[in-house]
Parts: sequence; structure tokens; C-alpha cells
Amino acid sequence: MRYDVRIDGNTIDTFKTFEAAQAQAEKLNGTLSLTAPDKKAIVIGDYGK
Repeated sequence: MRYDVRIDGNTIDTFKTFEAAQAQAEKLNGTLSLTAPDKKAIVIGDYGK
């Protein structure tokens, strides 16, 4: 399974576990809250078996 971290529909990174993807999204959202509060990183996942 693969999990993408995306911002505005663009894939930023791909991970093999949801936990790793979620951790990266949280880090990005911490930065985005200061630099671009209208954007948010999300995890899209469970594909590519």
C-alpha cells in the first residue's frame, strides 16, 4: 500500500505506511500554518497493492 502527502492536489511525497505519511503531513501543516495558512497537507492513501 502507498500513501501520498498532497498539498493542493499535488503529491509532495509517497510513503509505505500511513503513520509515516501522517507524521510528514503534520510537520508540513505546522510550517504551512505560518507561511500559507490557506493551504493544508493531507494524506491520500491505500492504493497500489
